[in-house]
Amino acid sequence: MAANLVKLQLVEQLSPLVIRVLGCNPSPMTLQGTNTYLIGKGNNRILLDAGQGVPDYIEELKNTMEKNKVQLQSILITHWHPDHIYGIKDVLKLVNQPNLPVYKRKLLEMPDKIKLETYGMPENPDTITNFTFIHNNNNEPFTIETEGAHLKSIYTPGHTTDHLCYWLDEE
Repeated sequence: MAANLVKLQLVEQLSPLVIRVLGCNPSPMTLQGTNTYLIGKGNNRILLDAGQGVPDYIEELKNTMEKNKVQLQSILITHWHPDHIYGIKDVLKLVNQPNLPVYKRKLLEMPDKIKLETYGMPENPDTITNFTFIHNNNNEPFTIETEGAHLKSIYTPGHTTDHLCYWLDEE
């Protein structure tokens, strides 16, 4: 990992509507760690990305949710890489909600086998959990809201074929 990276707080309130929780997985690929975000201002929040399944991350997420007295309404996934989806099962277990909605765009094409093996991924990353797939037949935005926050997905292929960005209307 590059020695000259800015040190980021493990948990940081970035705005009145966004709390960042780092994934506790620093590396040359993830830099200070995968960014995940709790979005909203009420008791129910949306989690943007679920980390890599690192136990320290799950503990930090738990502590952050308890400190802020929040629970999860849903999880949004930006793309299929393991540092964004491998934590899903641990997050669902943490919140004791196995049927919590997890939204993701379906892969248009499978990554090559060598890349999947490098990441330690199954043959089809879309089988990691019971995703609710969005943006599948068109590029119409998917919108979701929680108290104080309205998010709109924007299909942005390039990094991966399923990559989505999210626009927070309030900011």
